[in-house]
This record gives sequence, C-alpha cells and structure tokens, in this order.
Amino acid sequence: MKSILNADQYTKWTALKKEHKGHHRGKDHKSPQERDQAHLQKLTTDLNLNADQQKQVSELLSDRSTKMEILKKSRKDSGVEPTEADKKAMKKQMETDHKAYDAKMKSILTADQYKKWTAIQKEHKDKMKEYRKDKK
Repeated sequence: MKSILNADQYTKWTALKKEHKGHHRGKDHKSPQERDQAHLQKLTTDLNLNADQQKQVSELLSDRSTKMEILKKSRKDSGVEPTEADKKAMKKQMETDHKAYDAKMKSILTADQYKKWTAIQKEHKDKMKEYRKDKK
C-alpha cells in the first residue's frame, strides 16, 4: 500500500485503519464470556439485581451463549446452505428457546423487575427491526 500512496495519504490511511480496527461491521468482537459479563452488568444496573439474582442470571446467560455457540458452530461445520425446512425448524427451535429463557427470567426477577426487563426487550427488538428496515 505504501508504494501506491504518497507519504501524507499513507499516514492518513494508517490512522483511519487504527481508528476502525475492531469495528468490523459494527461488531464488538468480544468473547461470549465478555458479552455475558457486560450484559449481566447492564441488567444489574438497569434492574437493580441482588447477588442471588446476579448469580442465577449469569448462569442463564452462560447457558444461552453456550447453546448459541454450538448452534452456530454446527451450521458452519455443515458447510451446506440450510433449506427452507431447516430454516423453519431453526426458527421454531429459537422461539422455543426464547420462551424458556423468558420463563426462567420471570422466575428469577421480581414482578417489577420483570416488567422493566420486558420493556427493555421490546425496545431492543424495535431498534433491531428499525436497523434491519434501514439496511434493506
């Protein structure tokens, strides 16, 4: 790249490259454990979780991440594009998993915390819908 750009352009290019390092497609490139810890910290702050709740939510997040990593790895390892039937089955499985996750969160949180958590979930879901709509 140095041979193509003049010195000033190369300096600017390397600065931009450093600035954008780790921002590939908006992902934060954290490990699943780091993401779980950050999510737990946010939930602790937003919902005012006590120590017992933090432990239970941490285990739940860890289980969920493990399941998702296994699912992602199995899809990558297969090397085959999923059929429509496969996609429907995956969607159904994800919906089932989400309902189970929701039920476990409901059993861990108080009524007020659960209400606040569902509001946060809805807000996040709405933001994702907007993001996907803007992307198309």
